[in-house]
Amino acid sequence: MTRLRELRLSRRLSLIDLCRARGLNVSAVSQAERRKAAPSAKTRHELSRFYREPQEALFDREGLAAIAE
Repeated sequence: MTRLRELRLSRRLSLIDLCRARGLNVSAVSQAERRKAAPSAKTRHELSRFYREPQEALFDREGLAAIAE
């Protein structure tokens, strides 16, 4: 399980609730949680603000590698 998903579930949030609260695209966040696509800079920024954690803490090494590509 990715760090993003762990954080969301620990707060008992659905993917839809999280995205509505931050104005994010559900598909984009879902893909980021599943490591299928790197999130945009805006998505990373909004998730970082929401979780109050640095962007680097939200992604494991595989997720960070995807962002760098």
